[in-house]
Amino acid sequence: SESLNRLLRGIPHGIVLESLDGELSVLTPASLPVRMPAEGWHSVDKTLVFNHREDNERLQSMSVRQYLYPVHISGLFLFTQTLASALNLLLLRFLNMQYSEVFKLA
Repeated sequence: SESLNRLLRGIPHGIVLESLDGELSVLTPASLPVRMPAEGWHSVDKTLVFNHREDNERLQSMSVRQYLYPVHISGLFLFTQTLASALNLLLLRFLNMQYSEVFKLA
């Protein structure tokens, strides 16, 4: 659906899960992306890259390796269950230049 696609913008590594009751959730790894440098100072590259080789060491020391974001029944927003998951989602939105979504989370 269009509302689910809008929610998933900026979370290219998220997996949509559906329960037997039809409830949707988005599962994302706790690894953080980096933005590749643009070719010039005048352009901004929106491509995010996940470096799993270097992130593997950091992930091993973390107590949480993934975040689960339940989708509201209206399909308009994601629930954040912990402060860490909210900050992770906020960072993903910020890196994807979704500033109105960042403002809503802050």
